[in-house]
Amino acid sequence: MPKPRLSREESRRQTRDRLLVAAAQVFADQGFNGASVEAIAEAAGYSKGAVYSNFDSKEDLFLALIDQQLAAEVEHLGDRIDLAAWRREFESELSQQRTLNLLTVEFFLYAMRNESAREKLAQRYRAARQLLATMLQKHYAEAGLSLPMPPLHLAWAMTAVGTGLFMETCIDPEGVPDDLYISSLKRLLYADSMAEGDASQPQPNSSGLV
Repeated sequence: MPKPRLSREESRRQTRDRLLVAAAQVFADQGFNGASVEAIAEAAGYSKGAVYSNFDSKEDLFLALIDQQLAAEVEHLGDRIDLAAWRREFESELSQQRTLNLLTVEFFLYAMRNESAREKLAQRYRAARQLLATMLQKHYAEAGLSLPMPPLHLAWAMTAVGTGLFMETCIDPEGVPDDLYISSLKRLLYADSMAEGDASQPQPNSSGLV
C-alpha cells in the first residue's frame, strides 16, 4: 500500500528536520565557522536553495539548534527546583551534549562580533532566564522562604555558574571538584541559611527546593 502523500506543510517540516540533523553533524565535524551552507545541504540530501527556503542564514540555522537545546533543557528540568535533576542535566551537558555546548561557546564568540547574531542569541537566553526566574519566585513563595536576591538576578547567577563550570571542566576535567556545580547552586539558593555562623540548614520539603 503506497504511503499517503505529505501535505506541503508536512513536507516542509520534514525538510527542516532533516536539515537540522545534518547541520548538527556538519557543525560538530567542522565547527560553526568552518561549516558551509553547501556542506549542510549536501549532508541532508538537498540543494542549497532548500536551506535558504527554511532558514535566512547559516547563523539562523545554528540558532534553531540552540532553540531545540533550550527547549529540551526546559523540559528535562521541569517546573520545580530539583537539584538531582539539575545534576543529571549538567552531567549530560558534559557528555552527551558536550559537542553542541562547545559549538554554542564558539557561537557566543561569533555573536560578540556580529550585532545581528548577538541580539538574536540574547533574546533566547533572556527568555530562558525569565522562565527560571518565574520558577524560582513561585517555589520560594510556596516554601515560605525568602529569595537571597531578586529572582532574575538569581537566574543570571545560576546560569553563569553552569556556563563557567562547563568551560572550566572541559579545559581541566580532573581539576574541578566533584559536585562543585551543585554545591555552588546551594550556596546561591540558600545563601542566608548557609551563612557562616548559622547552624540552620535548609531541609528537604514537598516543594522540591532541596
